[in-house]
Amino acid sequence: MVLFVQLLPRVLKVDLEKDLKKMANPVQIDGSPEVITVEVRNNSFNKRTLKELKFNKYKSVVISRVIRGDRNIIALNDTVILKGDRLVAVGIRINLDAFCKDVGKEVNTEFKNSDHVKLRKVIVNSEDMFGKKPKRT
Repeated sequence: MVLFVQLLPRVLKVDLEKDLKKMANPVQIDGSPEVITVEVRNNSFNKRTLKELKFNKYKSVVISRVIRGDRNIIALNDTVILKGDRLVAVGIRINLDAFCKDVGKEVNTEFKNSDHVKLRKVIVNSEDMFGKKPKRT
């Protein structure tokens, strides 16, 4: 049996170590996530919650906040979206483009943080964290 296990990869020209690493590591997409702001122009999004809008169909896109006038609202499932809101979205460019096409138009946003929400940019570079949710400490 041991001889069979040692000979099979050589006969089939298979690198078992490489295949094992490929299976053990999470799926990764080429390219880094980007941040864009999209103004809501589609009437079908007006007065609906983020949960109702089912943005998960855009795969990598996550709405981080909603900008309404000079207010900066943290995006939660029960956050109601209004036409004219600006949604700050993070994701892979191809998914962001599809999201933008359905929702409205990408806009440049320089917003005032009148609500004094702490904004932090975090870069995760540990492969142990890929695919996991961060915990608050």
